[in-house]
Amino acid sequence: MRELRVLALAGMVLCAAASVAFGDAHSDYTAIFGKEAARVSSSLTKADDVAFAKKLLESAASVPDSPKLQVLLCEKAFLFAATSSEGLPIAMQVLEVLEREFPARKADWQARRLGLLRSQYTRARGEAKKAAAQTYLEALLAAADALLDAGQPAQALSHYRSARSMASYYRKEIVSDIQRKITQAGNEALIAGKIKALRSRLQADPKDLRAREDLIVLYVVQQDAPDKAREIMADGVNAKLRTHVWLASRNPRKQSEDDCLRLAEWYHKTLLLKASGRGRRIVLERAQLYYERYLAQHELRDVPRLQADSALKKVQAELARLGPKTPEKTPTTRAPKDAIAFGGHHYKVIFDRSVAWHAAAKQCTTLGGHLVTIESAREMAFLRRLAGRSRLWVGATDEAAEGRWVWVNGKRMSREFRLWAPGGEPNEGRRCNYASVMAGGLADTPSPGTRVGGFICEWEQ
Repeated sequence: MRELRVLALAGMVLCAAASVAFGDAHSDYTAIFGKEAARVSSSLTKADDVAFAKKLLESAASVPDSPKLQVLLCEKAFLFAATSSEGLPIAMQVLEVLEREFPARKADWQARRLGLLRSQYTRARGEAKKAAAQTYLEALLAAADALLDAGQPAQALSHYRSARSMASYYRKEIVSDIQRKITQAGNEALIAGKIKALRSRLQADPKDLRAREDLIVLYVVQQDAPDKAREIMADGVNAKLRTHVWLASRNPRKQSEDDCLRLAEWYHKTLLLKASGRGRRIVLERAQLYYERYLAQHELRDVPRLQADSALKKVQAELARLGPKTPEKTPTTRAPKDAIAFGGHHYKVIFDRSVAWHAAAKQCTTLGGHLVTIESAREMAFLRRLAGRSRLWVGATDEAAEGRWVWVNGKRMSREFRLWAPGGEPNEGRRCNYASVMAGGLADTPSPGTRVGGFICEWEQ
């Protein structure tokens, strides 16, 4: 009977949806549900609101070819469901549908989710309030992280501060982590303000070379965006700055030996003095990348190599002092078509003997994945077969703290199953700070001192 009712309802909605091209979604909603909506709104029984919300959600699923009506039905379903605690699961289900079907408005749906969770937290009492606080806190932090990633540090700062306030009551152990994010968001908000001011100066006076050059440096240092810096180049800009930005905007794999050294020294000796906050890590990682590329190509055991190797050690020491990098979020980019599916993930081997470990990690990130991480004995066996006779970089390093092996996603390396190949076990105290995989298992490997066959990228879907 229920299936017949849903089918009949779907038929009504589909017929009305045909008029969308000539009318609008609101007219269709009123024609189909207006009377029932008025009746439910005047009812004092919350069960009526929940039942009507379910009906609207079912109706929304039946009109995928009428997106305006589908969104409106979901929004109405959300409003009716959110009137009581009994309807909260339906309201959450509505938001999941909206986020999946209409990702372009993700910020809108996320804002509603936060409002809903805040309402749930406010209504809750006793032990239920603690559980609601945890859920709301996690959502606040996720929203703040998303806003920071989207280049909206001021908005992220507001969420982080609210999260810090809640955490001081319910999760004191994460207050220090939140404070670090507040500092980061504050620094980025400051940088964003400087960029906005410089853009305004350029808009008022395109011949303001000081403002243009300052903006170019900010793009390179604080946003790691030499491509964006290159777009605003103009006549009169310092020739050395122009050359370095042009080189930095090119693929590191296509840089000559001399250009790699030139860029490494520019980032290390010039730009580091102008960097602050996360800009210091950006500059140091770029310097490390170019020093490693230079050493991988420069085969002579001469003074320039000795100097570059010494400079690389200083850069790595500076990075270690900055502490572990914030774990990257699981990438959502789809894997390329030629990637191999295994265990719900996708993997691709990229053969390139000239790529050092850090360059490999950066290339995987650029492709929307990450340097492969290993979470089970089954996955380890698969990767050993994938490597075959080759030696390939994987995403584990102990460069931050000797002997403390960490994956690129921030997780500690598991000791629950055998990873290291016989003879390939970690050799503490030497510059063998990066892991590679071969047929026998993992090996502790120096980078760029050892030429491996390439690397393995992984995608989570």
